[in-house]
Amino acid sequence: MIVSDIDGTLVDEKQNVSKMTHDAVDRFMAKGGLFTVATGRMEAAVHRFQEKFGLNAPAVLYNGARVVDLASDRVIHEWKLTALQVGTAVSMIERYPMDMILYQDGKAFIKTMTPALSEHAEKDRVVLNEIGSFDSLDPAQITKSLMIGDNNCFQAFIDEFNNAVELKPEFMQSETDYLEILPFGVDKGEAVKTLSDYSTVPLSEIICIGDNMNDLGMIKTAGLGIAVENAHPEVKAAADMIAPSNLNNGVADVIDRLLDDSLL
Repeated sequence: MIVSDIDGTLVDEKQNVSKMTHDAVDRFMAKGGLFTVATGRMEAAVHRFQEKFGLNAPAVLYNGARVVDLASDRVIHEWKLTALQVGTAVSMIERYPMDMILYQDGKAFIKTMTPALSEHAEKDRVVLNEIGSFDSLDPAQITKSLMIGDNNCFQAFIDEFNNAVELKPEFMQSETDYLEILPFGVDKGEAVKTLSDYSTVPLSEIICIGDNMNDLGMIKTAGLGIAVENAHPEVKAAADMIAPSNLNNGVADVIDRLLDDSLL
């Protein structure tokens, strides 16, 4: 099984998949391999990859908080934030220069649209539901929270948050201006373990490919963890090997070498 990150790994800077990569994935699956993605994105932002590749294994979404069969949208496994964690984040957000998105039941909710949220929606090709107030959401049913804004305040937000709750969530800076709150113990690596159990493919036979710090868990968990050349230095240091960059078809290179027995 190959599990690939999307942004900075599978796609180029315009969110496109090259023909070389598409053809390589087709060849891999035709040989009986399983191919899927692991991403911070929600279902709606990943369906086009299901349609493009015909992913034949469940996908890791929300940076590991959900494992979903995208062909049917069936949730294989899900972790959720606690009501106290959600309530604390909502009560704090107005005092920080950040916008907040809450995810519940496969949908994304915001209070009001802002330029930063509009840009995010266009980039991920998702609908953000404006609800005016988060009070209408069930705080015990939130998959994750995403804050978009000034990263200079991220650490202050994390410190204040952790001082307010006993059970600490996982904080993940998935992009320069993205700070995510995930359920305790959740990352892509833990989700890959669930994927391994579900698919009966042992971790030793799973290859994970990524570029950013939110990929670190699965890079370390996989039987073979691969960082693309453009990856964060810590991800490259943890990887078993380095592939060409996303702009140089790194995922296709891994597949081609795997299929001709020259990967290792």
